[in-house]
Amino acid sequence: NVWNAKSSIWEGKELDASGKTTLRVVPGTYVGGVWFDEENYIPLWNKNNGSVKVEADGSGNLVLTVVKASATLTGEVTDPDGEAVDHGWVYCSNWEEVTVQGDYDGGQVLDAGTEITDGTFSLPIVAGHTYRCNVGLPQEYVDQGWLSPEDQTVVVAKDGSVAANPSFE
Repeated sequence: NVWNAKSSIWEGKELDASGKTTLRVVPGTYVGGVWFDEENYIPLWNKNNGSVKVEADGSGNLVLTVVKASATLTGEVTDPDGEAVDHGWVYCSNWEEVTVQGDYDGGQVLDAGTEITDGTFSLPIVAGHTYRCNVGLPQEYVDQGWLSPEDQTVVVAKDGSVAANPSFE
């Protein structure tokens, strides 16, 4: 997928077997992103923060870097009465781990997210990292005065085990 903020153009296409695709776009500057239906791969956002400028008579090349997921976080999201939240999303990132180590540009910033369905989520991630996880709620919940729960830190061992999967209330 590529996005041109000036003209609000969003263009996407499936990757071929080699992990490549070609998009036809109008001239402009684009940033790129990638989304996987099976969620087996996670984009390295600090490696993918570039843009590509496409001239009227030219083309551009944008390379996006991903890593394969090697573990899965599962969890629950409930309202203050203990009822399952039927919709929202969970987002986890290891950005603090990379920033603390002082190697943001050389490190691997792993950002992963998924939807909440009937109060549960399953989020593919990369083992061996410490993640900060949070919940986002749709506007209808916010309009009713709901607040997202506090972020949680989740440590995922190199073998993929998790001492405690996150549970948000």
